[in-house]
Amino acid sequence: MGKVKYPPVKPGDVYGRWKVVEKASTHPFRWTCVCACGLRRDVLDAALKNGASASCGKTGCRETAGNPTHCLSKDPLYRTWNSIKQRCLNPNAVGYEFYGGRGIEMHEGWVDDAEAFIVYVKETLGERPHKLTLDRIDNDGPYGPGNLRWASRTEQARNTRNNHFVEVDGEMLCLVDAARRLGIPPATVGVRIHRGQTPEQALGLENA
Repeated sequence: MGKVKYPPVKPGDVYGRWKVVEKASTHPFRWTCVCACGLRRDVLDAALKNGASASCGKTGCRETAGNPTHCLSKDPLYRTWNSIKQRCLNPNAVGYEFYGGRGIEMHEGWVDDAEAFIVYVKETLGERPHKLTLDRIDNDGPYGPGNLRWASRTEQARNTRNNHFVEVDGEMLCLVDAARRLGIPPATVGVRIHRGQTPEQALGLENA
């Protein structure tokens, strides 16, 4: 089946509760729109066409715009957005103590706007590279503009606040790099530490 072709967006068009006003000056693929509630916002051309954005997203508008997040929910970044939101704001979420519980916040403009988060990531960082996931540059900083990057699992492991550095052959290395230097799978080191060994013991640098 071929790719669906939508008619071009033009001033005066209505998409859900959005009414298109004019071409936006902020981005070549955005249109300035006015929601039925009166709020103005620049919306991506594609989001209007495929229904990913049907209103400004405020509570009252979501209730009357059908399901504006229906298309967004199919985007892998929607799951990322929801996971971040849960870790930062839901005390019952797995891992909350390592995020919201220690003060890690989610950018206010993204909390109730998955589209804004997805658009920022795609426009600023590009599509997700193979085998990389979203990571914070400053591990003590928020999930917010300027503090996100695509990173490998190894890079994220090096960035964790609980990382431990040990001396191997006269060089200070983080656990991941030390394990690789010694020929031990990092996962094995993690299991040993979980069972009560110190990082040095898990690496075979001290007697357990």
